[in-house]
Amino acid sequence: AWKEKPYGAVYVGSNWQRWRQVHAFLDDYGKVRNEGGPACLIGWDWGERPDWAAQKAIMGVDTDPAFLAAEAVEVRHGVRFDEIVGLLGRAKFAPVIHRPLFKELGFVTNRTFETFYADSIPLLMLPEEFVEKIYGAAAKKLVPSKGIANLVADALKNPEAYWDAVLKTRTHLAAHHSYAVRIEELKKAVAK
Repeated sequence: AWKEKPYGAVYVGSNWQRWRQVHAFLDDYGKVRNEGGPACLIGWDWGERPDWAAQKAIMGVDTDPAFLAAEAVEVRHGVRFDEIVGLLGRAKFAPVIHRPLFKELGFVTNRTFETFYADSIPLLMLPEEFVEKIYGAAAKKLVPSKGIANLVADALKNPEAYWDAVLKTRTHLAAHHSYAVRIEELKKAVAK
């Protein structure tokens, strides 16, 4: 069933400070798109740069509609938060991308964790040291250190190894980053 998904890659999120990373992902993914399947961007302002941003010369909501068309990327408007995991699960792969400031500061977001709930292989577009610290050692297999196209091609040939990394990472996240763990940390902090 995994190989018959309608999309090869889906990213759900707004286009605010993410275009460079998304462009780099799609550019490399394009090398294996025929084998992997089409890509889809779901969120605010991927299809075109908004007039207000162009008029006021506000950077951060950049896009390239000609590039997206050439790469056959489907673009959809935003969705409700409770639809994200299901939409990510319609793809074989789901990139995890943080805004540059969040990457620099080492911040986590809901997407840091929520992509692992989906029935897709997360591609962690994050620094390896951050990945190991947050996700555990098994997640390093999901970092495209040799490029997106290489990881996707290998995962298409050998999905079991990548699903093993996903399952081990889910276990690590449950043990170290669940709500239950956070509640216990809060209880200890309040008790001090």
